[in-house]
Amino acid sequence: MSLADELAADKRPNTGVRCSVCTWYDDLTDEDRATFNQWINDCKPVLRLWQACKQQGLKTGNFQFARHVKDHHVAS
Repeated sequence: MSLADELAADKRPNTGVRCSVCTWYDDLTDEDRATFNQWINDCKPVLRLWQACKQQGLKTGNFQFARHVKDHHVAS
């Protein structure tokens, strides 16, 4: 069975649960989102970005934050 067949056969419903970092990110100003994205694009330390985001109200741990950056912001 191909990957396409395998995934097409998966009929589990979407949970509708969004990544908590995505939810927090969506509430940022346009300027702050641009700064966040530029930090990542410049390959600056994700740990320092996470620390700054925590100061701005982010309620997730470093591991979840790093996974968010990898899954949602870093081009493959």
